Amino acid sequence: MKPHALVLSLVALAVGLVEAVPERSGASASVVSAVPRWAKGDKLALREEHSYTRGTDGVSKPVMAASAALDLEVLEAGPEGYVVRWTAGHPEIETNAAGRRPFLERLIEMTAGVGIELVLDTVGTPTGVRNAAEVRETMDRVGTVLREELTRTGASAEMINGLLGQLRKTYTTEQAILDHVAKSASVYFLPLGWRFRNGEPVKYEAEIPSPAGTAPLPSHGVLALDSYDEATGLARVTWTQRIDRERAGEAIRALVGSMLGDTAEAAGAIGAVDIEDHAEYVIDTRTGWVVDMTHARSVRLPGAERVDRSRIWRRG
Repeated sequence: MKPHALVLSLVALAVGLVEAVPERSGASASVVSAVPRWAKGDKLALREEHSYTRGTDGVSKPVMAASAALDLEVLEAGPEGYVVRWTAGHPEIETNAAGRRPFLERLIEMTAGVGIELVLDTVGTPTGVRNAAEVRETMDRVGTVLREELTRTGASAEMINGLLGQLRKTYTTEQAILDHVAKSASVYFLPLGWRFRNGEPVKYEAEIPSPAGTAPLPSHGVLALDSYDEATGLARVTWTQRIDRERAGEAIRALVGSMLGDTAEAAGAIGAVDIEDHAEYVIDTRTGWVVDMTHARSVRLPGAERVDRSRIWRRG
């Protein structure tokens, strides 16, 4: 079983049915499979919220919290899959968490309303970005503004070039856009296409993109059906993913080395690295839309820890 390479790579076990039905063999277990039943022009109105905390020495502080309208529209639907436009509106930033940051708000203004046209296969797995050139142009403009602002603050050219180089890695390829710019979308579509049985978690191996742009980190994940309501067609699914330390040794060393170099400190920090995801989904199996999702990713690196939390839910 080999997942798809976005936040993790998914290959659907089987398209199957879109509702719980008895197994043809007569076994007592039932099967739930969520696959898209979308038509061109279908729309879904959602809302998303994100919060970020950062910590050092075991002390965490809120960095930013924001929420925005999120609109999905099916631009194409056919036997080979779908194109879905993912458009986030202008976010409302909680000033008590982020403080007043005119520069940050300016960058948000530049990116708000820019839709990402996701190419998905027949079971709802993102495989590409149709308007990748448009996304790159937008991110290049963001980089230009960032360079101007940092130059005004007196930042060194070396620091600015390093920062913009890291930023550029997040959108140079369609896969990079899926992994970084569109990571919320990648997590949102993640449970589609899987075939679940009650009491039988699906286990698989995958990779997590490195926070430092080094080699991806091998991971192991689990998807499990928590409950299914036949009357409403709503399935509740839980997802967890974590670095597989037995397979990720070289990738972890490369990550730490990119931060600390070849030092004794780096050697001692390898054991501190960890990345873990946890998400809970409510899927309308009659349509294949995720109507509620909560997700948290915790990242522990040498000397620092961060937790990114998000929720996406149907509005109206």
